[in-house]
Amino acid sequence: MNAKLLSPLTLAAALSLSACVNAIPEAPSPFAEMDRLPPIRATLDCLPDEAAMVAAHRMTAESLNAPENSLSSLERLIEHGTMVAEVDIAAIADGTPILFHDGVWDEHASTTGPVVTTSPEKFARLRLKDKEGRVGGEPVPTLSDLLDVAKARIY
Repeated sequence: MNAKLLSPLTLAAALSLSACVNAIPEAPSPFAEMDRLPPIRATLDCLPDEAAMVAAHRMTAESLNAPENSLSSLERLIEHGTMVAEVDIAAIADGTPILFHDGVWDEHASTTGPVVTTSPEKFARLRLKDKEGRVGGEPVPTLSDLLDVAKARIY
């Protein structure tokens, strides 16, 4: 999606929700003054039938140079008032659920090969690549890591 279209769509979704949660209009997000998000059912029930919600694909946005499906990109989305983030879940060899899109590490992490055959020891050493393909210091998060960070802050 064109980045110029994303901002107005996000703003429209935020404004349509502001009446639902009684947010302060000057706030960057309709949830900025809240300690936690309302239940998703309450949010969706409040929207008009023709409304659409915009989600951050792979838990990032084009304007961020943060790795996709990373905790740093999640924090930046929350700071910008994004309400919904779509994530990808895979599993390593011992069955631990992790956040990763592709079936192989090659393009997005500091190693190559199949995700599903990765041992927990090797997984602990992996680091994500940013959108320009540079390996950084950020580890691949587990699903548990995501849930800890996202709880009551983003859908």
